[in-house]
Amino acid sequence: MGTSYVTIDGRSEAFNDTDLLVLLRLTTYSMRNQELLPEIAEAWEGAIQGHGPGVVNVPMDRLAGQSTEREQLSALLSGLQAEVQGFGGTVPVAYLRERCDLPGIRFDAPYPTKLLVAAIKRLRGLVDPERP
Repeated sequence: MGTSYVTIDGRSEAFNDTDLLVLLRLTTYSMRNQELLPEIAEAWEGAIQGHGPGVVNVPMDRLAGQSTEREQLSALLSGLQAEVQGFGGTVPVAYLRERCDLPGIRFDAPYPTKLLVAAIKRLRGLVDPERP
């Protein structure tokens, strides 16, 4: 896997592709369960399906200038961070297999929580730079 960049309002962050894909899938899973941000969920699913090494094109243009959508996504990411941290040092394989069906990626071992939490924080920082 490679490194992909996510950009919003001229600010960019680098993400490990696997971390980013897991984060996108968990986020879209939450969006659908909470019936939030359906257009963003659909666009991000397209990014997941079309990914390649070093090429995870995450469409963020829908969030440009949209304070309500940004607030909803920031809150969703905050909740996801708390959920993931609740697992302790690793995210269980069963959880990943249930929520993260990703093309070309198979989970045979728990995923390090710290990697996913770091990715959540970076994405949340892009979406809502005013919040820690």
